[in-house]
Amino acid sequence: MPRIDEEIVIGAPPQRVWEILVDFPAHQEWNPFLRFDHGSTVVGERLAIQITLPGRDPMRFQPRLVACEPQRRYAWLGRAPIPKLFDGQHEFGLDPVPDGTRLRQFEVFRGILPPLMRSTLRQTRAGFALMNAALKERAEQG
Repeated sequence: MPRIDEEIVIGAPPQRVWEILVDFPAHQEWNPFLRFDHGSTVVGERLAIQITLPGRDPMRFQPRLVACEPQRRYAWLGRAPIPKLFDGQHEFGLDPVPDGTRLRQFEVFRGILPPLMRSTLRQTRAGFALMNAALKERAEQG
């Protein structure tokens, strides 16, 4: 089961990082990877997300929010309409560290398709890194 995991230490407290992460309309101002057409902090709700992998056209998804623990964890699960074809559980984890916040962004993929999508998974990892760096810059600006 393929997994992508990227983390970064941000020189800001978890509260500040969380506020930026769940300010869904503002993502269009700073986030090169992920945009929310509809975001929510209510577990069970559908989100409307657009991701842009480096060098590719945007893709839209409507995953369901599966976890929301303010200042700690935010996760959704996206599924293809055909069972066992493609599932992705995406998660943001925030942990306080002496210098601020460790942000961990990861996704676990299941199904028939993910093992066949190596280049897409590499581009997705690059997108995670771009987003993490942009979030760090925004949070550290004050």
